[in-house]
Amino acid sequence: MLMVALLSSLTGAVLGLRFRVYALLPAFALASVMIGVSALADDGVMTAVWRTGTALIMLQAGYVAGIATRYVMAAARTQRQSSASLQPSSRRWPIHQGLQKALSGE
Repeated sequence: MLMVALLSSLTGAVLGLRFRVYALLPAFALASVMIGVSALADDGVMTAVWRTGTALIMLQAGYVAGIATRYVMAAARTQRQSSASLQPSSRRWPIHQGLQKALSGE
């Protein structure tokens, strides 16, 4: 059951980083069918219900964690870009300026 929870939360985190909330719908359906069938084949109905419920809850928790990570990364990127625009251009793009000098023949 721990492996199901870990894999579901990691899958949810990847979905949260890359996709919108509509990506959870096929993931819910796929997780419900796969875990339900495998648990029914091995154990019983209650185990299948518990594993499926755990997988769906952890999928949602991982998705929320992925969204939070995406938000933090976007905020850091925005802050870094705004602080970089305040620096003098000679320190920001030394390779670009060297290329311009080489192309202009200086």
